[in-house]
Amino acid sequence: MSHIVLEKWNELQLKIEQQRDELNRESLLIILFDWIRGIKKIKDSKVQNLYHEYLAYFEEVSDLDGILNIKPWYSLQELIEYDILKSTELSFERPIVKVRDVLWELLVFKSDKECPCCGDDNLRAMTYKGQKELFFCCDICGCIVDEDGGRKEVDDKLYPAPFELVELKKIGVSSIDN
Repeated sequence: MSHIVLEKWNELQLKIEQQRDELNRESLLIILFDWIRGIKKIKDSKVQNLYHEYLAYFEEVSDLDGILNIKPWYSLQELIEYDILKSTELSFERPIVKVRDVLWELLVFKSDKECPCCGDDNLRAMTYKGQKELFFCCDICGCIVDEDGGRKEVDDKLYPAPFELVELKKIGVSSIDN
């Protein structure tokens, strides 16, 4: 049954290719969340395990307010072109991971704060659901720091910080140009 994932991936690529000229961030998110719901319906234990490991989180995230104002760190065209359309998948696991990565880029604010642990990346702005305290997470080493730069262990699941909170706290966007 895992070949169905590859079929769904090909359908996703075709749909995005057909709508490429009209796509914006919101319409791409709608397409990707539809794809996730399709993966969720596949009755295969391996696919379900991958869904729960990589995609279930984003169904929760899709209900949060304020994430539609987050500007992707990479250009939308690069995400569409290189991460989706030109991506050739050899295993059924890869499309699931690829969609997770694209959603991460589309939904999580990348700040101008450099990682104090590895120094190789700028940190993502995260928060506990419904809270106002920000945490900053490194994509590369997984380091988490609080607003004052102190390393943190978190007790619960973190979610993308709403853009309004990022703006309120005057967090700058990563200086990498789109």
